[in-house]
Amino acid sequence: MKISFIILLMTCLHYLAVCQLSDTINKVDANNMKQGYWIKFDNTKTIKVEEGKFVDDKKEGIWITYYADGKIKSEITYVKGKPDGYARIYYQNGNLSEEGDWKGTKWVGNYKFYYENGSTQYEWSYNNTGKRTGEQKYYHDNGNLMITGEWIDGKENGVIKEYNEKGVLIAEKSFNNGTLDPASVKDYEHQNITDKNNSKDNADMLPIKNRKIPL
Repeated sequence: MKISFIILLMTCLHYLAVCQLSDTINKVDANNMKQGYWIKFDNTKTIKVEEGKFVDDKKEGIWITYYADGKIKSEITYVKGKPDGYARIYYQNGNLSEEGDWKGTKWVGNYKFYYENGSTQYEWSYNNTGKRTGEQKYYHDNGNLMITGEWIDGKENGVIKEYNEKGVLIAEKSFNNGTLDPASVKDYEHQNITDKNNSKDNADMLPIKNRKIPL
């Protein structure tokens, strides 16, 4: 009897909570314009798709979208119905995928993109027109720097440096307005291999008395 009463009480409390929630969300005004906090569900009405605030039928503030398993998919800031502010997008495993200032249909300012394991893959900088400008960095998935250099209006400018997974500089290339200067290319990786081969060849040419005899 006591257990039945507890179950009945919990059911009533859940019903009251749902009723109170329905009174405060997903509201429209006299002009049929969405106002206040909204929670949108999928066709089954059981899986939450997104939630956030409407002002005069336009998204305002931070809106959150979800994967089917309930994990956050994105957090995007809106102003008068358009993306305008800080945004975060997530992998389905919960790790951050990318983040930065999103305005309209483009990124502006500092932007970061991540590998699925959580380490940084890109660190880019955009100007107000959405073109990469300033220092740009790429990383290997072990966290070491891969590429660094300056971009102007989406094009490489100046010296671009490339590194291997161990963090060793392997190449330098000079660009002007996105165009590579072939004469500027310095390939340290192949140069080191050539130097090693040359050293071996030179050793073979040494007089017998100067060579090391294998044991």
